[in-house]
Amino acid sequence: MSNRNSYQQKLLKEASFKRDNFTCIKCNHKGKKGYYEYYGGVFIDLVADHIIPRAMGGEDTLDNMQTLCIQCALKKDREDKHKINIFKKEMKWNKNH
Repeated sequence: MSNRNSYQQKLLKEASFKRDNFTCIKCNHKGKKGYYEYYGGVFIDLVADHIIPRAMGGEDTLDNMQTLCIQCALKKDREDKHKINIFKKEMKWNKNH
C-alpha cells in the first residue's frame, strides 16, 4: 500500500471519474460533470471508492478504484465494514493458532 499526498489522491480520483465517464458503475447514475470541472474536483454525488478497502490491504491504484454514487457508496461501505470485521477476526484467530 502506498502513501499518497492530497494532490496525488486528487489525480487518482479524477482519473477514476474520467475512466468511468463520470458515472456510477453500479447503478449508472450520471454525475454532474460541469460541477466537477467548475469547483476543481469536488463532486457532491459521486465518490472514488477503493474496490478492496485499504483496511484489507487494498492499494491506492487506479485498478483498485471505482466511481460510485453516494447511495451505492453508502451501501458498499456497510458491506465493507462487515467484511473488515470478519477479516480482523480471522487475522486475530490466525495469530493465536
